[in-house]
Amino acid sequence: MMSLTIYSDRHRPPEGVNIITQNDVYFNGAVELTGSKLEAVILHHIDRARYCSSRSFYGISSDTVPVDKNQLSTGTKTLLNVLSSPALCFDLRECGDNALELLPLITSGTVYWNIPFIAYVGDANCDILYNGRHYTDFYAFLGTINEGRCDGDED
Repeated sequence: MMSLTIYSDRHRPPEGVNIITQNDVYFNGAVELTGSKLEAVILHHIDRARYCSSRSFYGISSDTVPVDKNQLSTGTKTLLNVLSSPALCFDLRECGDNALELLPLITSGTVYWNIPFIAYVGDANCDILYNGRHYTDFYAFLGTINEGRCDGDED
């Protein structure tokens, strides 16, 4: 199993890694819904939606009329991008806390998180690689990346 690799302003991706910043555009053109268990958690938690087909979901306006997948929120689209294309690096800048708090559930892929900080109170289990270190406790990861960080502080 591959871990979720996280890069930040402090620990940038290696030379040659392109960061996809237009998550909506990538998702709309390249990703189809799968109906997986993790996708279901993401859809429900962020958008109060549920799978209908590879191109649609239920939930924004109706529980019985399908809505096109492109109407999902950017946070949902970003996490689904990571799931569907783990070899690419996706920018988390447009994700709200409701999407970011699901990061511990993602166990493969690559993301760029320019401000790795959230007020998190969920499950501690994770599978994250950051700056060459493997984390299985999300609280330990958050503590490490924010260690000594104050306004204006840099590594």
